[in-house]
Amino acid sequence: KDFPEDEPRGDGTGTGGVDYASSSSTGDDDEAVLAGAGAAYSFLGVTPPPPLPPPAYSPPRESSSRSAPKTSSAFGAGRSFRGTKTSASEALATLIGKVRSGSRGSEGNLAQSYDSVVVAGPEPEKMKGYFVSHSSQVYPEFAIIYDRCSPDEVDTGGEKPNYWDQALAMIGASNFPGYWMHATDRPDAEFFDMYPAMKFKEVITNLAETTWKNKRTRDRKRPDGSTIPKGDPHGDMPVGIRVLKAWRVEHAEMWRRYHIFCQEVGRGRPLPCTDLTVRSSKELPWAARRRLRGEVNEVYLWHGSSPAAVQSIANGGFDLALCGSNVGSMFGRGVYLSECSSKADEYSRDDGGGYFGGCFAMLLCRVVLGESQVLTEADYEAHQRVGPGCDFDSTVGDRESAVGTYREFVVSSQDQVYPEYAIVYERLYRTGPRLR
Repeated sequence: KDFPEDEPRGDGTGTGGVDYASSSSTGDDDEAVLAGAGAAYSFLGVTPPPPLPPPAYSPPRESSSRSAPKTSSAFGAGRSFRGTKTSASEALATLIGKVRSGSRGSEGNLAQSYDSVVVAGPEPEKMKGYFVSHSSQVYPEFAIIYDRCSPDEVDTGGEKPNYWDQALAMIGASNFPGYWMHATDRPDAEFFDMYPAMKFKEVITNLAETTWKNKRTRDRKRPDGSTIPKGDPHGDMPVGIRVLKAWRVEHAEMWRRYHIFCQEVGRGRPLPCTDLTVRSSKELPWAARRRLRGEVNEVYLWHGSSPAAVQSIANGGFDLALCGSNVGSMFGRGVYLSECSSKADEYSRDDGGGYFGGCFAMLLCRVVLGESQVLTEADYEAHQRVGPGCDFDSTVGDRESAVGTYREFVVSSQDQVYPEYAIVYERLYRTGPRLR
């Protein structure tokens, strides 16, 4: 039971909180044990169990400093707790101390008969807490990581506001997406929030499964950084991923820049951009696809990185100075993205420790591809033909057509990509997940 931190005592003083873990009691403090049992049950409004039979009499122990205690049963029988000044929290601490110290006196106290303490609620099946005296009584079999959510986030999954908020956003009263929590904020509002994407997590999980290919390139490394040998004798190629957590990134300034870029690409092309089918958008449900502006080839694409880097990108966008520093720039400088989760996973890295140690991360980004140049061979200067005043807005490195691996998508402006969803995941292997 969560006792008050400053519960009043019978003598007008306060407890100031009790450290149950450090509480202790001598084996012969029988009165405190009885007071503890009675006060704790009284505090909880619970009827005490029937009294146990009185224990066999044994001669009191000799003590030079105090008189010997009287014999009593565990609950109720023998001495009453009338007139005690012990508070409920102090009494329970003393009771726990009896069990914790493992005292086995002959007075018949609680520690003589029990190995643990259960603080029960008003109904027997509603247990409130447990206390055991030795660490060998506990085995920590499962570990979990979780989010604390408001009731609204639990009910809606943090996915969308009500119907009228959506309607206002759709007709242009706001520049922000209608399914955002900030959908109806003023166009000049400033905010940065990451909401648990509880409903959309299932969509992301399905998308990661349907866009996974059992193909690896030279970018795929073993845990020690070496190249996977031919035939993969150690089973280092994952068979998929399991999404552990997903957030939706709502960043006002980053979205405004992205929104303006979309408009500029649309105005800069006399005709709709050449249609480009992208697997990571095609496999989405219709409700998610309808968010995208097809006339400028707006799509969803994956970007793999480490959990720490994903947090940094969500906070401030992509840093073009760092793009390609991990595995190179086969198709020029820019932000590299993929339509396949398996390709993005090749670029993902473990933080090596900390909160997400042993886990990997990706971003599911909204990207404006506009008019794309398609390359089947390496071209390290491809970025010079992309951008304002050029014929192209992005580059597609189509190694799938050339050697059967993957297509990669490269954009040269950080305003061209919005990291809308961040995910943390674990890799799955033939033998299951591998933990650090």
